[in-house]
Amino acid sequence: YHARNMAVNNVRKIDSDTFYGLENLKYIKMANNGLTVIQSGAFQNLSNLQKIYSTRQHLCCLVPATVVFCTPFVGRDRFTTCADLLGHTVLQILVWVIGGLALVGNSIVLFIYIFKIKKRNEPVPILLITNLAVSDLLMASYTLIIGSADLRYRGSYAKNAENWLQSSPCLIATFLCCISSLMSVLMMLMISIDRYIYIAFPYSTKRISEDSAKFIIGILWLCSIAFIGLPVAFSINAEGDRRLHAYTSICMASNRTNKFFYGWLLAYTSLTLICWLITCTLYGHMLIVIRRTSTDANNNSSSDADKRIALRLFAIVLTDFISWCPYYIYIIFMISDANAYMPVTFQFAVILALPINSAINPFLYTL
Repeated sequence: YHARNMAVNNVRKIDSDTFYGLENLKYIKMANNGLTVIQSGAFQNLSNLQKIYSTRQHLCCLVPATVVFCTPFVGRDRFTTCADLLGHTVLQILVWVIGGLALVGNSIVLFIYIFKIKKRNEPVPILLITNLAVSDLLMASYTLIIGSADLRYRGSYAKNAENWLQSSPCLIATFLCCISSLMSVLMMLMISIDRYIYIAFPYSTKRISEDSAKFIIGILWLCSIAFIGLPVAFSINAEGDRRLHAYTSICMASNRTNKFFYGWLLAYTSLTLICWLITCTLYGHMLIVIRRTSTDANNNSSSDADKRIALRLFAIVLTDFISWCPYYIYIIFMISDANAYMPVTFQFAVILALPINSAINPFLYTL
């Protein structure tokens, strides 16, 4: 036999003697198989093997040197290579820098708002900003977990990929990334609603009370934990096509082959997108209201305070847009099965955009 078609056969393991007696094999097709376990020497004695077609990430890192064509190919233009989880020095450095800034910045925000300003007369904004800082701290933790895993598996990632992807730290990272992103968006939505009521209806006696804010925030945390915890729980000790993060080295939710996880991913993305659009709409209307009221007070120029408010609102919307757009474009790439054509610079943006937003948020909301 010179060719062997094993596609769509629910093959989940390749032992070291799987191809025993097939020394003349030149072509293997293994697309759409789980291939969870690939033992060392799985392709030994296949001295004539030339082509392998597969959908298994990093399989090509383990094939013999005689293979001249293998898919999916793992080149240096990918953020994860055969050797390293984070395949570029710049990326390895930025993960630690951004994670450290997010950790320090949001820790300072929590310290200030919990221990230094307990007696301020604005309990609701303080409560919302504090919870935003907590969610951003979770993102900082996620980023540092990925950085630590990169250090641990530096130089031998492909051989240890499945050990990492099934490990508890990777599952925790998946949970932290998802809940941090979701709660950050929800807290920004809550902040925008609170500020919108204050700016658009300055004379109204109806405000979000402290008790109402605590109740809503508590419900949001509980619902988010349940919504994200369920698919993560199903991913415990699961094989690649049966877990939320599939084979993604940075443990980001990305399973589009499993119907349950794919549906969950669409729901998660749609929810965050709707919240983000509402937030932008509210901030946009706030800018209009500020401009209108400042024009009424002064025919040609707004006050310095109004300018500062408008500038900060614009900065918030702009940074949110920049941070979330790469993620939504990534989802489009993934759904259209165009991941292989994603430019390496955009891959960097997908990994770093949300952590950068977590590092910037404490400055935007406290300055």
